Amino acid sequence: MNGGPNAKALFRDVLVASASVPGMFPPVIIRIQGEQGDYSEAHVDGTTTVPFLVPSALLHATGEVAGHSPPEVYVIVDGRLGQEPTSVQLRFRTIVSRSISAGLTHMTRTTLELTATTAQLQGASLRYSAIPTAYPDLAPFDFRTSTMRSLYQYGYECAHTGRLWVASQAAVTDHPHHGESTSGQRIGCPADDDYIARFAVR
Repeated sequence: MNGGPNAKALFRDVLVASASVPGMFPPVIIRIQGEQGDYSEAHVDGTTTVPFLVPSALLHATGEVAGHSPPEVYVIVDGRLGQEPTSVQLRFRTIVSRSISAGLTHMTRTTLELTATTAQLQGASLRYSAIPTAYPDLAPFDFRTSTMRSLYQYGYECAHTGRLWVASQAAVTDHPHHGESTSGQRIGCPADDDYIARFAVR
């Protein structure tokens, strides 16, 4: 919409800001040209307010219009939808970190459930994918190339077997189809995860 020589730089700033987790990465300063003059805004990861956003216009039942299929919404959850019990050191930093993590997980699951319900009411369908609780050795904010490559390969293998997406209105099957990690360890795909099965929106 802006165009001009600064458009590419602005686009990159927005992408970097969307990954700027507060407390771990500095905010991205974006210059704004307003009617009352120029000013600066500090932008951070949008998860601070909502884990993901699906515009309501995309959920309208366009399937009622001849020649159009009902809308399909796909949500990729960059994390897990549940947390296994774990030991936490009684220190301020670890307690706060665990509390924030639990809060964000709950907010993501709640937003997913609300979005799925809205989609169903509008005649749309929603499918989602999240990292199963059984996926091994995944530490928060581990962005090393080796970790990301292994996770992407795992997702590719699950997609190849048709077990990457969970239909919000459908029950998860009891027939396990498994992906294989790069280390050769057999682990379940997102559609096989017991935790997701328990909390999937019907």
